[in-house]
Amino acid sequence: MIFPLDHYEFFVCCGKTDMRKGAYTLAAIVQHELQLDVFSKTLFLFCGSGRKVLKILFWDKNGFVLYQKRLQRGTYAWPKNEHEAKRVTHDDIKRLLQGEDVFRRIPVLQGHYLL
Repeated sequence: MIFPLDHYEFFVCCGKTDMRKGAYTLAAIVQHELQLDVFSKTLFLFCGSGRKVLKILFWDKNGFVLYQKRLQRGTYAWPKNEHEAKRVTHDDIKRLLQGEDVFRRIPVLQGHYLL
């Protein structure tokens, strides 16, 4: 990020979002569907149906800022519950942007186990 993220909150907007939407439409989703204050010191993350595109929306004193990241390979792990926002930490955001699954709290077991 270009600015320090101290004192910011982070919300992941669950479900799939139409990535053709711009800052004002995403802000309306935050206010009307998620019932959150879009003008607070909060970053809101949205993901498309293909889970390759991520948008980050926040208010910066005199206007909305909208960042977009598109993965070249792979997809983002993204919660599917529609009309819900999950609070995440700054560390979760960093891990998510690197492609990690921050929503799976149970470790993934690999390999075959014989009893």
